Amino acid sequence: MSRTTYQFRCFGVDAPAHPPLLTGRIAELLAGKKIAMTGVTGFIGEQMLWKFLTDCPDTTTAVLVRRKGSLSATQRVASLLKKKIFKDLVAEAGSVERLMAHRIEVIEGDLPDAPELPRDIDVMVHCAGGRLASIRPSTLRLRPTCSASRRC
Repeated sequence: MSRTTYQFRCFGVDAPAHPPLLTGRIAELLAGKKIAMTGVTGFIGEQMLWKFLTDCPDTTTAVLVRRKGSLSATQRVASLLKKKIFKDLVAEAGSVERLMAHRIEVIEGDLPDAPELPRDIDVMVHCAGGRLASIRPSTLRLRPTCSASRRC
């Protein structure tokens, strides 16, 4: 029987050096889909973006990111993609700019006053936190997506 090697501890639990890849139903369900995300510059959103980009190669993402100081949303996403977690993805794409051009659409905005989102979004993943607890889903202007599903 083989032993799993552990590289680090996360929240007091041994974490495998190489987490398993998504397989089966999730990757199949998301194949060919465009995933809109909020909160990608935060811890959970960053991890989710990485997971979608690595394990669901047939997806594209649209990320809603706000300006911060003098940095535009596009600059913030480019900075995010320079982190170690994205190193292999960036190397495979050739550059941060190429990865963004092929897999990530940046939408500049903030949830309280979000711009209208692209109409070709299939899935919405909301990872923004904290001060946005009072935001209603209707604020995101997902009319085309929400009209097909009452779960919004």
